[in-house]
Amino acid sequence: MKTTHLAALLACIFPLSAAAQSSQPVSELDNIVVTASRVAQLESEVVGDVSVIDRATLEKAGQSSVAELLSREHGIQISTTGGPQTPTSIFMRGTDSRHVLVLIDGVRINSSISNAVNFNAINPAQIERIEILRGAGSSLYGSEAIGGVINIITKKGQTDTPMAFWGEMGIGTHSLFKSSVGFSGQSNGLSYNLIGSMANSDGFRSTNSHSDVGASKRADGYESNSVKADLGYAFSDQHRLDAHLFSSYINGEFTGYTGQESSATRQQAYGLSSTNTFFGNWTSKLSVNETRETRQGYSSFNVETSSYQTTLRNYAWQNDVTLGQYQTLTALLEHNDERGKQAGYTSLNAKRHSNAGALIYSLNYGRHHAQASLRHDRIAGHTSRTTGAIAYDFDITNRWTVGASYNTGFKMPTLYEDYVNQSALISTVSPETSKNVEARIAYTHDTGSVKLVAYQNRINNLINWRFAGGPNGEYFNTNRAKIKGYSLMFDQQFDDLSLWGSLDLTNPRDKETDNRLTRRAAQVYRLGANYSFTNLQVGAEYSWTAKRSDQDFRSFPAKDVTLGSFSLVNLTAKYDFSKSVTASVRWDNVFNKRYEYAYGYNTPGSNVFVNLTWRM
Repeated sequence: MKTTHLAALLACIFPLSAAAQSSQPVSELDNIVVTASRVAQLESEVVGDVSVIDRATLEKAGQSSVAELLSREHGIQISTTGGPQTPTSIFMRGTDSRHVLVLIDGVRINSSISNAVNFNAINPAQIERIEILRGAGSSLYGSEAIGGVINIITKKGQTDTPMAFWGEMGIGTHSLFKSSVGFSGQSNGLSYNLIGSMANSDGFRSTNSHSDVGASKRADGYESNSVKADLGYAFSDQHRLDAHLFSSYINGEFTGYTGQESSATRQQAYGLSSTNTFFGNWTSKLSVNETRETRQGYSSFNVETSSYQTTLRNYAWQNDVTLGQYQTLTALLEHNDERGKQAGYTSLNAKRHSNAGALIYSLNYGRHHAQASLRHDRIAGHTSRTTGAIAYDFDITNRWTVGASYNTGFKMPTLYEDYVNQSALISTVSPETSKNVEARIAYTHDTGSVKLVAYQNRINNLINWRFAGGPNGEYFNTNRAKIKGYSLMFDQQFDDLSLWGSLDLTNPRDKETDNRLTRRAAQVYRLGANYSFTNLQVGAEYSWTAKRSDQDFRSFPAKDVTLGSFSLVNLTAKYDFSKSVTASVRWDNVFNKRYEYAYGYNTPGSNVFVNLTWRM
């Protein structure tokens, strides 16, 4: 890894931040974060590498999907195989996509069969903020959280008015049309929120001649819709009952082996919770949540070729106890029931249940900030797993903070991986495990901050597949991975001008072969600027991504290939006609650069989106 890149940028940024200390301080509310400890905290008091995509950023999303928004954050890269209707992989700190746990309002939505997440059916207009926890989070949330946790917090609506309405509508390149409408309010203890969204596009040609399925003969379009609903009632300040529902659907075309194929995916999450406060310092929350995913795949002849359905039901009892002014202790009990059915080339009908208990301790006392957590998961048919984490930050001065963390993680095999081995009378594979250590230093002043994080993650028992054992092959534990990296972030405010940026240096390696893990760049640079006039805001974003390794699947065995480096420039603008009406425009890939996230798969090229929002 070339640390000279890091040293050069540090030399530029630290003087910039020091020189800006005389600027006028910016009055800004601190974000509230719940993902880092499962209880609400100020972002400034969170221990570890945590960031928030706030509402202001989401309002500039335009045509961007949730995955594309995430890719603009430090420590995250993505890989796509076409438009929003195709699978998207999220690589956090160099780990694989299956090592990232994704939640909607704290409810797990990773598929029990494919481990995938239907990111692109979630409309950013329905989201209040996205919290990102980097590093293993299994001691808080269990399986999958080897690389980190992404918690998508949806809008809950207005809480200070009987009723408020809002809507937005936009059009863009590739005949893209998006719209959302919602209303919310609160009265006499009753709160409610309802949002509906839809989108459709003619799409673009998703594959080229390098793809193993051949070049697309025409554009691959899609249509999607989603609904978000919340209903709550506060019996008093100490007792509250809430219900929530989220449902998304996306139906899209993609180029496959039979021509232009298609798939339809529906993802749902709904649940009930009761939150009660006793004795002033004890908050108890009982909840039951269920997530469902159904998917059908069709050939170019409109014949169903595959389908699956998964269900995950979660029962949880969380108790948060405040120990004086500076300490919090959380005790958690969980039970999960998973079910999966699949039809097509491979049939499956499987189920699995698990139980878990966790303790989480947080301290914020003067210059000292600490968190420790311990969790035990017992999964039917598998070895139990115990994971833990400890983190400590120390404020050297009111501007300088240093800290370190150590945490462990694990990932269970999916229902499909278990079923394939069991049907072939082969022993099930062991869970993947990880050990993550990181150190950090941060400098914060009235108008900005600089933060440097160094990390190392060792992953063992990686699950792979081979054509052996049974008719569907077999899964087995083999490789080890070692990932080392640095992330440097800064933000700075100069009156009406704001600047931000990040540098990621990542070295994810297969320890058996010493090969770099595919589709992950060694270096990623990001820079952004935003300038505010009276009613107008204009912004620019720049990113550069280094070369990545991939494979050419047109031959067997697949050949190693290299994806070229690329740079992108995006422009944004927003104009407030009044407090009620706002227009915005986003222009991605201004210079129409050609690049690939996966070998043989195109990206959308230069594209523009214009949006109008109104509030009543």
